[in-house]
Amino acid sequence: MRKLYYGGKIITMDEHNKYVEAVLVENGVIADVGPLSKFVSLLHDKNTEKQHLEGQTIMPAFIDSHMED
Repeated sequence: MRKLYYGGKIITMDEHNKYVEAVLVENGVIADVGPLSKFVSLLHDKNTEKQHLEGQTIMPAFIDSHMED
């Protein structure tokens, strides 16, 4: 499964590249980040799920897999 997020503020936490226009996630793992122009071909790929952020923000987060229900 491949998903492309774009159209909002994407914060990377990388001090040399703090913000990007798009992020590509493959099988639940960030595969690539960069300007939207880098991913134009994926915008027309029917096998890539597209998620326009409508101006919302994405930022890194942690999931604690040791939590109990």
